[in-house]
Amino acid sequence: MLKEGPEQQNDMTGLLQQAASAFERADYGQAEHLYKQILVGLERNNGQESPESAVCLQNLAEIYALSGQLNLAIPYYERLLSLGKQILGENHQDVMATALRLALAYESEQMPEKADEIFKWVTNAAERNLGIAHPFSQKIRDAYFAFMSNKAPTDELDFRFALTPPPVPQQDPQYESLDFEGDEYEDLSARARANKKLSSYKRPTKIKHLRYGSEVAEEQVNTKVGMRKIWHHWRTVAIAVPCLIAFVVITFMALTRVQGPGYGAIQGDKVSEQLVKFGTFQSVDAVTGVKFDKEGFAVLLNDIHHTEIPYTVLRGGFDDFKALIASGFTRRERWYCLDKDQLITEDGNILYPPGAPEQLIANKLKALKQFAQHYYMKTGCYPNDAKKWQNETDLNYISPFTGRLDSPASKTLNGTLDRDYLFPEIPEGQSAFDFLRASAKHKWKDEPPATAGKINCLALFVAQRCADGFKVVEFYGRGYDREARPLTAGRPGTYLMLALKGGKDLAQESDDHARDTEECSVRPPDRIFIAPVDTNLGWLHYGLQYMLTFSAIVFAVCWVFWESRRRIAEPKRFPQFCEIGFAVAVLLLIIVSIIHML
Repeated sequence: MLKEGPEQQNDMTGLLQQAASAFERADYGQAEHLYKQILVGLERNNGQESPESAVCLQNLAEIYALSGQLNLAIPYYERLLSLGKQILGENHQDVMATALRLALAYESEQMPEKADEIFKWVTNAAERNLGIAHPFSQKIRDAYFAFMSNKAPTDELDFRFALTPPPVPQQDPQYESLDFEGDEYEDLSARARANKKLSSYKRPTKIKHLRYGSEVAEEQVNTKVGMRKIWHHWRTVAIAVPCLIAFVVITFMALTRVQGPGYGAIQGDKVSEQLVKFGTFQSVDAVTGVKFDKEGFAVLLNDIHHTEIPYTVLRGGFDDFKALIASGFTRRERWYCLDKDQLITEDGNILYPPGAPEQLIANKLKALKQFAQHYYMKTGCYPNDAKKWQNETDLNYISPFTGRLDSPASKTLNGTLDRDYLFPEIPEGQSAFDFLRASAKHKWKDEPPATAGKINCLALFVAQRCADGFKVVEFYGRGYDREARPLTAGRPGTYLMLALKGGKDLAQESDDHARDTEECSVRPPDRIFIAPVDTNLGWLHYGLQYMLTFSAIVFAVCWVFWESRRRIAEPKRFPQFCEIGFAVAVLLLIIVSIIHML
């Protein structure tokens, strides 16, 4: 029993030492008794939120886990996780390790719902704070994948048995009386012969022989006439075919922007070398990314199944027709454009390799967010001037583009003014955060000029007073890349934004990460295509559909000018070149469109 008064601390230290010694020599019964005694004393003296209490909870949970009594270890893991979040915060690695042990305990005790909830939380927390490539994040991801793999067969069976069974085929009422069994079948055949239903089995007469011969001769004549008519319309073929070939060649060369002879092989080899050299490309907010290897396969960083996806490097010119056709008949594909060390998506988002200068700017933006949040918790408002953080070493950095010392700049405006004045051209009902991250052209009032490697901030205050004067309730910020463009985020078509309002983080990067993880794991692409720099990815993605559409239009125009009158005059004439070409182009276009819609 712990004493009260000045001797309490000494007794506590002695008991902890005894318990630790018993735990180390595997005397788990004695260690369990001592740790429980210490916990009772701490709870009596309001010390249940102390580090000593965390030590007791952790060791008790480990004792029960080592002895195989996970049902008894789970309550201590739950208390330890709650206490760790209070003492260390949710982003501490020890807290995430405790959450991982709790999830594994839930899994062992057949509690899949609770295990899945903890696994999702700890996976998002680890990848958000430590990065996707961190060994601890990979360990958590592998554990989650093993859990999902063990759980998947049961879910699949449940899903299959939950489906509505197919309807039992019904017999057509008009054939219900026809069983075709035994004597009834023979009787039916006899009646059919009696009624001359099978008269076609009679031997053909001379008249039938003559009639058949004349029909064959007439068919041969019609075929020869049709072929001659096609041959006589060589002018149509001579005009349509070269036009189509010229269109395909010119359009594709324009799309890939061939720079001259030899460009394809040289440029393609450079792209392949850069992909293998950098290996991993990731968005600055760590929401999405892709990893390439030298074997010709890529893996999406958020795919929990680690599916290997083949990738093709376009080299420009005629060699890429095969890739274009393969893209048209691929159900799901992703297109990227490689510009030096930047991997650009179809939506304009840019992925960078580790160590890129833009990653530094993004890290400084995250540090500014943490500073603003801490400042709000301390003062009840956000910082209203750049002087508030000028002495913060984490926010002062050497610009990787200018080589000069720099820090985030700030602009303070009255938040009670009309939104149209604060954010020009903002649509009615749209929030400032959604407006700013939707386009690089969207700016706030008097925003400083964009500069490579710069971070600009906006503080909006209201009429309330605080220690700094007027209370700043909204705080926005964004950084700029090497081309003085706003940094793009991982969510398609959006830009990286620091957005704080009333103590809340509006960015919700964890939700975007979870959404991308679900998309990559459930519907990964079947193939990835890498195009050279300055390539129109949208045209390449749908290039085959565009060419088929144009071909159908060309065939239709040729039919209108050369074949329509003859077809109206002779409806049963042999199909002509324009008609066959139009039908084939439309059929292929429908097939390709259906494949892309699946």
